[in-house]
Amino acid sequence: MRPFVALIGGGLLSLLAGCPFVFGPADLSGVAHDIDGDGQYDLDGDCDDLNATVFAGATELCDGLLNDCDGGALPADEVDDDGDGFVE
Repeated sequence: MRPFVALIGGGLLSLLAGCPFVFGPADLSGVAHDIDGDGQYDLDGDCDDLNATVFAGATELCDGLLNDCDGGALPADEVDDDGDGFVE
């Protein structure tokens, strides 16, 4: 499903998979969001609030993502060596 995005009253309304989230002036006031339900909030270092396996301090998984949000490089063994779309 493609996201539907519209400006409403100075805020941004985004419908992702049928779930409404409002982004805009409330975000600037310091309201934290936990869209992916991982218990980590965007204002507290959740660098990907659409993926519950990615947040500050998360255990690194072999999934091709930097799960712990430390800004470093992926482990050298976490690559798709054979080009099949899966990290081995």
